[in-house]
Amino acid sequence: MQRFDGAAARVTSPASPAEPVQAVTDLASASLGVSINTAVLKSTIESEKRVLDILV
Repeated sequence: MQRFDGAAARVTSPASPAEPVQAVTDLASASLGVSINTAVLKSTIESEKRVLDILV
């Protein structure tokens, strides 16, 4: 979330012409990171459910 906040702040108040490009790049990178983390968490939860189903 901190990366989103920083990128959003730079988009709303750019210091130089290159800042918006960097802010958008940072925002896309942060979004991709969240997507990857979400996928890993879902996979881990599904694996744990399968193990519990086997044990029960």
